[in-house]
Amino acid sequence: MVDQANNSFSLYKDDTATATLYDALAYSYQLNSDGFLVKCFQPGENGTRNTVEIQRHDNNQIKTIKSTDAYGFSTTTWFDYSVEDGRTVIRTTNNPVDGWTTAATGTTRCVYDANNKVVRTTGYSFAYQKGNMVMCATDYTLPDVFENIRVSYYRGGRSGRLDFLMRTILGKDYYIEEIRKLYMFSVFGIEGMTSIALSDGSPIQELEYQFSTGPNSSTEYNRKINFSYEYDDNGDITSMLQNAQQGVNNRSDRYTFVY
Repeated sequence: MVDQANNSFSLYKDDTATATLYDALAYSYQLNSDGFLVKCFQPGENGTRNTVEIQRHDNNQIKTIKSTDAYGFSTTTWFDYSVEDGRTVIRTTNNPVDGWTTAATGTTRCVYDANNKVVRTTGYSFAYQKGNMVMCATDYTLPDVFENIRVSYYRGGRSGRLDFLMRTILGKDYYIEEIRKLYMFSVFGIEGMTSIALSDGSPIQELEYQFSTGPNSSTEYNRKINFSYEYDDNGDITSMLQNAQQGVNNRSDRYTFVY
């Protein structure tokens, strides 16, 4: 649902058992008059909600992103912009709050080319073919957390208007990694550790995910998700099938897109 007067977008969940379309609010996004995202929230239980507020400079570059969960705990991420070899470099520093303890401050460095495509991110590697991403990978290691991700994309495949929604509700700097994490329709890793957009110009073909909480821990997940699509005559994705495997467990989810 679009509120043009207030530059806001509301996404609702539809209960197919009712005659109404807008049964439950899922996410709400607020843009400023220049078309940049400044706030979004997700309703929680018992009237609570998760809120993200984006503070911007006069030129609309991000100053901070403050995330507050349903329990009132907040994380603030600070942004620093620079240009190196003609490319935009954004360094982010965050101080996450986990329950009643404050974790160590973390810093990430992202490099974007002239077409606003991420080419380097701390801990990640990317590969492009004809301007579209064909591979994304990371080996992310902390003292008590290990995360390994491999994402491949269909070469020559098209996402059509699937990306248009993302660009519309996230605003003009939708390509910034910290903004993309706020997108509702993403492929989330186990425990919510990672968020991968459904497509980056090319649809995802396969996602492999490994997660463990320590070198000697028994808490470990191994998941593989394969994606297949159906298209209309305009080249737009009309349905997406996800087949997930985790150990001996299998699960299939189908998504249908109506334009």
